[in-house]
Amino acid sequence: MPGARGTLGPPLEGFGLHSYIAGELPNRPDTLRRWIADPAALVPDTAMPDVGAGEADARDMAAYLGALR
Repeated sequence: MPGARGTLGPPLEGFGLHSYIAGELPNRPDTLRRWIADPAALVPDTAMPDVGAGEADARDMAAYLGALR
């Protein structure tokens, strides 16, 4: 995202081994896809920005993150 300077989130290495997304959602492929596509729909007060990912991109990102060990 243009101008993004956020440092709030944790490192993503090993993400596929995490039990939860955002500390409260089960780390499953479909939940992760939905989280990437529209985080506020799942956790209304989240600090995670809407990155504008469409369904196909969100699915691909979820697959990548799930593979990180």
